[in-house]
Amino acid sequence: MTLNFSLQNRLVHCLYTCLNNRHLFTLGLTVTAGVIENFDVAAGGSYVWVKDKDNDFDPDDAELGPQNGHDFGDLEISGRYRFFESKEQSLSLAYIAGFTLATGSSSSREETGTSQEFSCFNQTLVASKDWGKWTANADIGYSLPFGDKRENARGTFNADVALGYQYLPWLQPELELNYGHDLLSDEKDSQVLAITAGLVMPINERLRVNLGVQQGLWGRNNDKETTMSVAVKLAF
Repeated sequence: MTLNFSLQNRLVHCLYTCLNNRHLFTLGLTVTAGVIENFDVAAGGSYVWVKDKDNDFDPDDAELGPQNGHDFGDLEISGRYRFFESKEQSLSLAYIAGFTLATGSSSSREETGTSQEFSCFNQTLVASKDWGKWTANADIGYSLPFGDKRENARGTFNADVALGYQYLPWLQPELELNYGHDLLSDEKDSQVLAITAGLVMPINERLRVNLGVQQGLWGRNNDKETTMSVAVKLAF
């Protein structure tokens, strides 16, 4: 699920995600610093608890692998450059580039892993536009994996469009359309189109709560899945 949130100097977040038979609870910390005007850098890490009832660690083994695991997750490092901003049109454009470093644990016969197990270079172009209480966001990005552990993965293309309405000062319903395309070397590519309904709740300047449900609408070589998430974010 992709939602648009303003960057904070420091951010502690708790995220619970339920994806069919897979459950994730993440406790993370992100530090963001402004380098020059319109350019900031961010680094974030997390500790992850995972439960996967469908974990197939060894396809040649008749039994499923371990269902539970917990450890540090992958490290995210990025920079964001806002190259256009018009206060009159309430429009801004930004470019985000960074790395996901596979610092989390790998799956084993004893424990489910907390890492995607390969590193990647990420690029995203983001646009934001406001009309009074209405706000719209769109992003398009590509993630390029590298390293021996990427196996068949050759890249992921993502595109998202979101529309939100500031119903109350502390409540913004949001609706999104999400598209993802995984490029694979020895298999057919995987594609998915999904819709996300969410609530963005800025309780105060320091506390923000986000609720979301994502439903797959169409997929090719991919399952139509339902994802539920709850995030609590604290800035200080």
